[in-house]
Amino acid sequence: MTGDTTDVLMFGGAVTELPLAALADALRRAGIPAEVRESSLFTGGGYIRAGTASGVNCSFEHIEPTEYLVRGDADRLVELESYARALSAALTRAGVRHRLEVYGEDESLAVYLHHAWPQNVAD
Repeated sequence: MTGDTTDVLMFGGAVTELPLAALADALRRAGIPAEVRESSLFTGGGYIRAGTASGVNCSFEHIEPTEYLVRGDADRLVELESYARALSAALTRAGVRHRLEVYGEDESLAVYLHHAWPQNVAD
């Protein structure tokens, strides 16, 4: 591992009627720091920036009226796995249908979490 690269990744999706601000509020109520930011690439585009002080980065990008692309990264699998579990619990409590996949340094699937998602790839 090197100090300037990220070694573990999280990918996923979330489906909800909640707009950016309401989804960020739901995450904050669950104890997950989250803020709505404006895109520097697209006029009128926005996303949710979330993460931890220990180096976990996460974003929710609105890609369809009711769909978000979820991406995250960290230097250590244990940190990203713990964050993904807390994030999945928060989304579940908010009634947000979602899936989160965490991949380790060797690019293998380390954790798969979901709520009301139509397909469970772990089965």
